[in-house]
Amino acid sequence: MSQATETLALELTIRPDRARVILEVAGEIDIATVGQLDSAVAELRVVGWRHIVLDLRRVTFVDSTTLSWLLTIDRDARANGDTLSLLDASPVVTRLLDLSGLQDRFNLIQGLRQFPA
Repeated sequence: MSQATETLALELTIRPDRARVILEVAGEIDIATVGQLDSAVAELRVVGWRHIVLDLRRVTFVDSTTLSWLLTIDRDARANGDTLSLLDASPVVTRLLDLSGLQDRFNLIQGLRQFPA
């Protein structure tokens, strides 16, 4: 079962996958769209998902708002005993994490096979 929500700059698709849920993100993550993304993650947590994978392969733009948001949701997940993983980050996300020196802070995975269901 899949749900899609779209604005001009951001598209989100939710894909349940056994014990985890994959949130596919496409487009730009910035101050104008991060609220939409935050609401989607919050809703996933409310309905009981404890293992959230952000699929960032189709993200085309990020800014400092994105980094701040990623740090916040990662901290919240850890505090609640949940898991947040970033799947196959796009070049713009990878660059943001590299420039900030925070690539080791996140659970970065390459392909869903490396992440047990």
